Amino acid sequence: ASTLFARSELKNKHIVLEIQKAIARVERIVNSTLLFTKGVHINALNFNLLELKEECESAINSYNFTSQIDFEISFLNKQICADKALLGLVLQNLIYNAIDAIEESECEKPMIKILASCDNEKICIRVYDNGCEIKDEKLVFEAFKTTKLKGNGLGLSLSKEIINAHKGELSFQSDPKNFYFTLPLV
Repeated sequence: ASTLFARSELKNKHIVLEIQKAIARVERIVNSTLLFTKGVHINALNFNLLELKEECESAINSYNFTSQIDFEISFLNKQICADKALLGLVLQNLIYNAIDAIEESECEKPMIKILASCDNEKICIRVYDNGCEIKDEKLVFEAFKTTKLKGNGLGLSLSKEIINAHKGELSFQSDPKNFYFTLPLV
């Protein structure tokens, strides 16, 4: 797709970008399905939390949405030991769900905040959005259950497995609406 982008005329570049985003979406679905069926195995390494900020920015830039969303991303300059790729996948799922909730609600001032905090025992990363409310709180983390047109119902259940494998917790609050995960500091 990147070769096609380089060779296409300026007037067609937006079409190629849409193709690239669609390919990325299919790839995410396939990879999530494989990870879900094989089970989650973490490869914990030391890295700086600021690297997850870059993962968030990349996820935002690769997702196809039309709303003019105000993003606020704040991470800590802190070393942790975890599987960065899997935590990136969790954040990607939470961000995409937040974007979809905003797109579905058509709110006046769409906003997503991704904030990290830390105490002596754990880190916490929250993804806030002002999109539509959570429809069925009992089914939020159940596999293959979704209320969205686009999606397969694996994102949150897989994210919960990933966070559980890190001996953490993934949950949500309704007011203000946010999904968050905590990880123990080792």
